[in-house]
Amino acid sequence: MTLAVMMIPLPVLLIPKFLIMNSLGLVNTYFAIILPTMAQPFSVFLMVQFMKGLPRELEESAMLDGATRLTIFAGSFCLW
Repeated sequence: MTLAVMMIPLPVLLIPKFLIMNSLGLVNTYFAIILPTMAQPFSVFLMVQFMKGLPRELEESAMLDGATRLTIFAGSFCLW
């Protein structure tokens, strides 16, 4: 499914992305650039591979310090 979505040409997706950002009121903001990029299949694939590459001990030590899974997820992006 991820590969199928990646094969859709960019011009086909431009108008639906604009309409979604317009309905959210995000036109002419940085979020209108960032949000669609984060939701692309390739970006999701890269994020999953990055999270799989983190050592399990790092997550366990964060849990011992009282961090939740959301805190660990958000804090893992500060590593690079």
